[in-house]
Amino acid sequence: MFAKHVFNTFRAKWLTLVLLGVIILLSGFIYTTMSASLRALQMGADDYFTTYMQEDASIELAPNIDISAIPCVPDGVRTLPELYLVDKACHTWILDAQLTLLESAFDQATFEIRLYKNTRVDVHGTQHAWRILKNSTTLNLTHVEAGRIPEDADEVAIGKLYAENNGLALGDQIILAGMPRTIVGFVLFPDYNLPIIEHPFLYDSVYQTLALLHDDAFDILPFAAEYNIAVAFASPAAEKAFLEAFAELDIASFATVILTENNIRSGAIYGELAGGQAMGLFMSVMIALIGLLIVGLVMGKTLNKERQSLGVLKALGYEKKEVARPYLLGLAVFSLGFLGIGFLIGQWTAPRLRDFYLTFYLLPQAAVTLDPLDIFIAILVPFTVIMGLSAVILERLLKEEAVGLLQPKLQTVKPLKFKRLAKWLDRFSVRLRFQFKHLLRQPAKVGAYVLGIFLALYAVFLGFSMLDVFSKTLTDYYDTLDVTHIGYCEPLQPCFAEGQDRVLELPVMTQGERAMLIGLDPDNRLHPLRDRRGRSLLGDLDAGFVITRSFQDLTRVKVGDTLTLDIMGQTVTGDVVAVADLYPGATLFTSRSILNGALGLDAATFNVVHSDVPLDDADFAQVITVASIMTQAGLMNRIMQSMMTVIIVSAFGIGLTVVFLLSVLSVEDQFYAISLLKVIGYENREVQTMMLGAYAKLNAVVFVFSLPLTLLSLVVLQRVFIDMYSFVIPLSLELWHIGVTALMFAVIFVLGSQHAKRKINTVALQEALKIYQV
Repeated sequence: MFAKHVFNTFRAKWLTLVLLGVIILLSGFIYTTMSASLRALQMGADDYFTTYMQEDASIELAPNIDISAIPCVPDGVRTLPELYLVDKACHTWILDAQLTLLESAFDQATFEIRLYKNTRVDVHGTQHAWRILKNSTTLNLTHVEAGRIPEDADEVAIGKLYAENNGLALGDQIILAGMPRTIVGFVLFPDYNLPIIEHPFLYDSVYQTLALLHDDAFDILPFAAEYNIAVAFASPAAEKAFLEAFAELDIASFATVILTENNIRSGAIYGELAGGQAMGLFMSVMIALIGLLIVGLVMGKTLNKERQSLGVLKALGYEKKEVARPYLLGLAVFSLGFLGIGFLIGQWTAPRLRDFYLTFYLLPQAAVTLDPLDIFIAILVPFTVIMGLSAVILERLLKEEAVGLLQPKLQTVKPLKFKRLAKWLDRFSVRLRFQFKHLLRQPAKVGAYVLGIFLALYAVFLGFSMLDVFSKTLTDYYDTLDVTHIGYCEPLQPCFAEGQDRVLELPVMTQGERAMLIGLDPDNRLHPLRDRRGRSLLGDLDAGFVITRSFQDLTRVKVGDTLTLDIMGQTVTGDVVAVADLYPGATLFTSRSILNGALGLDAATFNVVHSDVPLDDADFAQVITVASIMTQAGLMNRIMQSMMTVIIVSAFGIGLTVVFLLSVLSVEDQFYAISLLKVIGYENREVQTMMLGAYAKLNAVVFVFSLPLTLLSLVVLQRVFIDMYSFVIPLSLELWHIGVTALMFAVIFVLGSQHAKRKINTVALQEALKIYQV
């Protein structure tokens, strides 16, 4: 009979318990899905990187070093890409000489040169970016997921995910460099410099892939070759010695060393594998902490309402264990049920999260397995804490004598005292003083409320700050252009550009960064430059360098500073005259004619054509359509927006649940005070303001304090990416983001407090007097 009474007690609070269960469920779900998916990635990654000899570092090469003084280089050839197209034997000799120099200088490291070629391939009517490779023999070995490595010139191997996303299968043919190639394999490469083909953010497996050709087929492709030098160290001590010695090595063609862990892609993988589970655990603990605080409050409230029933049972001779057992059993079924559901949902979603990561990280697929540790952390730990907390509450309650339990207990919690603040509050209205003391009477509820609202606010702010990342770094740049096609001229050959804008693009070294210097004509038609105020900067090109905001963030250079650029062995110096409101990477702009003059070139020299009409592929080494870049960026932007929408909606749900539960509990605890306010003459709406206004003000306070904390964290996060990966992620909050968030949390409070307001309306003075025998 008593068990049925306990069941009815829990059933009467079904909505509160369900919402509380959702918080508990989220705790187990977040940890399980993050832990299981990332563990699968790590299992695959660790074996993959070891077995296929992932490099420890990559030697980045200085762009366009002048090689014209080397004896085997033909007249008129100044750069390695030009030399590759004219004399491959001389090109190979220079690369072998570089490798020999490195191997003789550092005997505790292994080196291998990797050549690659970039091109664009038409797939189903859309331009896709391909990076074509030769097979490696020592480092960054080829992992064959299916099929085999190409053995003939008419065969090619590509990425498996890329093939799946584009409806390609083994045996299909695709046109590459005007020749049909049969797809004979699906391959992966552990070198994570390679997938960064056009832009660090464009690394999806829909519009770009790495491709492997037979060596002979690679050599006859009519594209210029680029290369990097992979390095593997014999030990951590060898790595340290190499980095110190490399800094003293004076070789013009070597720019810097990028450790694999500091590459934006491989570093992100390591960071995700190392920190993702920790982040999942942190989020899980935060949500679980909110849940546990509310569990304690709900259990305390529920059991205090059962004082008389418990008193009767004790008077009849029931032992404490017999009284506590039905409550603990009901709570055990409730908490285990929701924790188990959260765990099962996490296990179900983990493979999907793993596949999402694989889309970007290009790792071998490993099965998601059931780990006893996940069960322990996601289910047993919170279950033990919930049951232990409830047992302590019951134990304290059942220590009272039966007679004391039979008497209703009037809440007599005294508010915390802050004398100076209380004195300051004396100048304000009775309502405000009441609301302030109302909060001080319930520190546990206030703590849970602040923690829950702050967590939800921070998630929403973070989500909004990342919504515009792709727009700022990529799409906004191309949106400003009237360019529809970009043609890259063949090295050492004239380029067709009648009626179109002529541009000179040169990779340079400056401020320790690889950058792109773009020479524009101040009267060009298709490439505007504007600052934050919308002022045109084209007229400033003759005066020096116009830098992008991303270059400024990377180097901390400001207007008026002097920059020295290393271009093909020559030094070009100029002042920074303006900052363009663009984020297309480390990019600088200057006048094309002045740049040509500084390099001793003909004033009309150019190597890129910006066009607003289609260009003939036969006239250029490569033609890129801006529409294809925007399509790829649009896909990445949609993926990012979907992720951020999930975060924002989840945060909204957490905030709504916290407001609902704690506002209802607060009203239930102040049943007697509400009755007295009514008898004094306050209307229901006024009582609602008195009881719930404190939480509304608390919402505002948490919002105000969370905003600067969020902004500070965004600055820190942006700086971390710059320092670790030399890449700018322009995280920022716009005024409309803040306004929408404020409106969202106002809606959360209004919706969440509706049930509490209805409870206030139902409270009657007579009932309070009857219960408390006043």
